Amino acid sequence: MIEILYLNLQFLIFIVYFNTYTQLIRSIKITKFLSIYDLISINILIQFIIFLIISFFKINIELFFYFNLIISLFFIFKFNFYKEYLNLSSLIFYIIGITIFLSIARFNDLGWDGLAHWIYKVNLFNVGGSLHDFDSLPFPSYPHLGSFIWSFFWKNSVLDYEYIGRLFIPFIYIVSIFALCRRVKNNNLFYLLSFLIIFFNYDLFLFSGYQEYICFSIILIMSRFYILGDVKKNFYLIFFVFIMGSTILIWTKDESLFFSIFISIALLIKMFRNKKFIYIYSILFFLIITLSYFIEIYFKGSFDFQSEFDLNLVLSRINFEYIFNFIYKFNYHFVVALFKYPLSLVSIISIYICIKKNILDKSLINGLIVYLVLNYLFLNIVYFSTPYSLEEMLANSTDRLIFQISGFIIFPLIEIFSFYNKKFNYF
Repeated sequence: MIEILYLNLQFLIFIVYFNTYTQLIRSIKITKFLSIYDLISINILIQFIIFLIISFFKINIELFFYFNLIISLFFIFKFNFYKEYLNLSSLIFYIIGITIFLSIARFNDLGWDGLAHWIYKVNLFNVGGSLHDFDSLPFPSYPHLGSFIWSFFWKNSVLDYEYIGRLFIPFIYIVSIFALCRRVKNNNLFYLLSFLIIFFNYDLFLFSGYQEYICFSIILIMSRFYILGDVKKNFYLIFFVFIMGSTILIWTKDESLFFSIFISIALLIKMFRNKKFIYIYSILFFLIITLSYFIEIYFKGSFDFQSEFDLNLVLSRINFEYIFNFIYKFNYHFVVALFKYPLSLVSIISIYICIKKNILDKSLINGLIVYLVLNYLFLNIVYFSTPYSLEEMLANSTDRLIFQISGFIIFPLIEIFSFYNKKFNYF
């Protein structure tokens, strides 16, 4: 009973912590139209960037945590911000969130990735270690942001339980879905879509120390701002959301570096008429990748992926028998993964409907198609060049990769419901 009480308290802490900059964001004229979940999403991006920065330094994170919490509480009560949570939407948000929290508390064992990779970094941060100590850990070059945030909330939890630290993951997952679904103005439809997306993409196993939900949620938040209209008016908002989101992805998982590149390409296709945006964003994005490389070298001594690209191995596989076998096995597991997370399949069908019914702007569709093609080719290259057992790699990771990628293709489904709700006043 006490643990349930503390889980509720932890949920409240996340609400407070990820609202620190809400009033500041809202004071900017171009953000007036954003929903409360959009504002929390931007807060999440800002806080994650701050987490990334402080992860490079040895600071008193308990003092930092309480300072941030006090500042948040001050603004929440000064501007009566708490009143925005006194509604049915917030109640549903809370019920879904605390239900997932309770599920994780009941099934609080770590999965294979959590035990083999991430928990070592989490424990190191938890005892006051730094990035310079990573050379003593397994896979030291793995991105560390998710592990740092996990450790941050674990160290600052009321209960000293490891799983408390990773409860921020389901929290940002729910926020990102609510932010996207709030595009639909009809409340009944908004609740229905939010619940269905959360339900069909819910996998308790992935909350056991895996980082996939972090990447999925950040990508979903980026997709929410990808579909903003009036490019000139929302120039800076789109720019900063994508720069922050891409930076977070790069420091969360190896493959997310490529996801951020593909998402950025989709964005530049959408913004093809705005040469200024393309020029500035491309330069800054390139600088972010370059800087991350040198930072990794400085702190960890290397910049590596899980496995190195072996050209000789790839060349040895270029024969009819291997290629035919590879195409069959890859696409089989690809289709199986789509059915494991059926929302991915529904989203692809939604893209087709949007094209046929002319629901989305062509630049959005073109960017989306390029994003899907690049990801499909990327997965082929990854698995074709893997030095590990192909069957084992496909069985263990294809579904998780597709799950992350799917965060950027869900919005056409939302736009279809929004379009027909406006047109025929359904629900």
